[in-house]
Parts: sequence; C-alpha cells; structure tokens
Amino acid sequence: MGADWIQGGFTGVEGTLHMDPEEPLGATCRGEIDVRRLRPGSPRLNTELRIQDFLDAERHPRIPFAATVTERLGEATFTAMAEVVIRGSAHTLRLDVAYLGQETTRISDLAHSQTTAPRVALEARARLTPQDLGAPLPAAAAAKASANAAIELFVEINAVLDPGVQGECGAS
Repeated sequence: MGADWIQGGFTGVEGTLHMDPEEPLGATCRGEIDVRRLRPGSPRLNTELRIQDFLDAERHPRIPFAATVTERLGEATFTAMAEVVIRGSAHTLRLDVAYLGQETTRISDLAHSQTTAPRVALEARARLTPQDLGAPLPAAAAAKASANAAIELFVEINAVLDPGVQGECGAS
C-alpha cells in the first residue's frame, strides 16, 4: 500500500535556543507552537487537524515544547529528547538532529543600527504515530492510512546568537 504525502507546517512557532555553537551537545530549546497557524497543505486537513478529535485548537491553542540534545551520534549529528504538550497531555519525542553550522548575518537593533552576529542552523526529525499523540488520525488521513500510519515531523531551526547574552540564540 502506498502513502500519500501532504506537506504543511506551523507558521506560528516562537522559542529560544541555548547552545554553544562550538559544542552543540547539551543545547536546549523551549517554545510554543500556535496550533491555529497550522498550514497542512490541504484545505480538508486544515479543518480536520484543528478539530477536537485531533489537536483540539479551540481548547488547546498552543503546543509548548522543550528539548535537550542528549547524545552525539557523529561529528554533526545528535539525538535530542523533547517534551511536548499536545491536547493537554505531555509526550516525550526522540529527535534526530543535524547541526548544519553557522554563518555571520546582519541584524538591526531597535535603534536601527546595523551589526553582525552568528546565525546557527539545525534540522530535527521525528516520527509520530497517532498513538504517540493519544489522538486518532483525522478522517481524511485515516481513510487512506495503513496500520503503520505516521506523521513525519521535520523542523528547521535558524537562530541568531544574541550578542548581549553569551551562548543564547533566539529562534527565527
């Protein structure tokens, strides 16, 4: 049986990443996802994912999360453990993380003066099943899903090192 791929994402994600760019092991992040700003790539799923049976955006409009990079797997690959609260229930997720490096970027402060600061980039992946979330798949997805149905979660993180706080990056 084949799989249907629907690409979407959350546009309302805010958080803070704390890391030493020279040693990402031990990095931490925390933040929130605005469930109401989900863009699943399908109008039907847009409604179904927000309803009470799945994400229940009306009663749980935000998904708080916190993660820590816990294990080095290779030169630039890591494992992170994340705690997310979905529909009022806490869940632990294992993330595969790749540190993509850093570059210098131009930034402006509130006084509109220009400066440069390091920007770091990471990617994280996880696989979630409806059982992981304690929620059934939306009807549009369940009709085509196999017993191995899952959501492949892919997160891109770009964070600018705050020049006023050593080791702190604000996620963008």
